[in-house]
Amino acid sequence: MTSSAETKESFMPIKRASVKDVRKTKTWTAYNTGHTAKTKLALDTAAHKKSRLMKKVNVAPEADRS
Repeated sequence: MTSSAETKESFMPIKRASVKDVRKTKTWTAYNTGHTAKTKLALDTAAHKKSRLMKKVNVAPEADRS
C-alpha cells in the first residue's frame, strides 16, 4: 500500500500552469510551516515569561506593592 506522501510526489500534472501551481504550493507550504512554528514558539515563550513574572510578583511582600 502506498502512503499519501508517495502519491503526492508521484503526481505529475499535465498542463504547464498546473506544474507551476505545484511548485508554488511547495514553496508556500514550506514558508507557512516555518512561519507557523515560529509564531507558536513566540507565543509559548511569552506565556512562559508572563507566568514566571506573575509568580515573582505574587511572592513579593504586600508593602512593596503599594
